[in-house]
Amino acid sequence: PEDITLLTNLTCLDIRDNPTVTELPSLGSFKQMQVLNIRNLKISRIPRDIGQLVNLTELDIRENAQLEEIPREIGRLS
Repeated sequence: PEDITLLTNLTCLDIRDNPTVTELPSLGSFKQMQVLNIRNLKISRIPRDIGQLVNLTELDIRENAQLEEIPREIGRLS
């Protein structure tokens, strides 16, 4: 749900293996996010603002067969 973007201090989001998830919310408000597991969902895109997750240390996007492209902003993550 879009209300999740109000959780600005969220450090870990694990929604893997959830076939009901077809779209991700904007991710840019999660400045403290360290772990993001979006493995095996029904998403076709990852929001470009994923590049703003400067504290991200773990990202799992495997097994997303419907994913059409990975945004180049992912390259900003270290």
